[in-house]
Amino acid sequence: MLIEETSRAHDEAWLATIRAQLPPLPFVTVFGSSTATAEAVLVAPWQPIGGILARAGFGVLTGGYDGTMRLVSENARAAGGVSIGITASSLADRADPDAYSRIIAVPTVFHRLEALLRLSDACFFLPGGIGTAVELLVGLWLTDRQLMRSKPLVLLGAHWQPLLAEALSRLLIFASGGARKG
Repeated sequence: MLIEETSRAHDEAWLATIRAQLPPLPFVTVFGSSTATAEAVLVAPWQPIGGILARAGFGVLTGGYDGTMRLVSENARAAGGVSIGITASSLADRADPDAYSRIIAVPTVFHRLEALLRLSDACFFLPGGIGTAVELLVGLWLTDRQLMRSKPLVLLGAHWQPLLAEALSRLLIFASGGARKG
């Protein structure tokens, strides 16, 4: 049985639709916990990152929900910047529209992750849980396989050291220079 390959042009078309809704700015995606408490977020050393990015002329993309995503977005807007939340219609979580300049809903968490990774010029990874770790590992894998243009992937905090040490010790992350031809 032959399985028909999806068209690359089709894959790019939905991203182009989202890109057309964004202002012409460089964007940084900031990944982090949706469940961080307001108290924990307010004392975190990375708390002002949204405002810093906005004042430097970057738009901010986040996953569009609560916790660190909301705080980063609110800080970007408070500094006069643009914050875009990209949410997944398939998730029960709801975004606070006041925290974002615009919320764009995509069908699934997979579309959400791809948009957040591929539409940005850089990605920052704040402390988070399993979801944030998945986002980081998918970003590394897409870059390694040249399925996403190369961009800075910045990990903030010592939170990431054990994960990266384990991944490197088990050769889960490769410096292959791209997809392997077989």
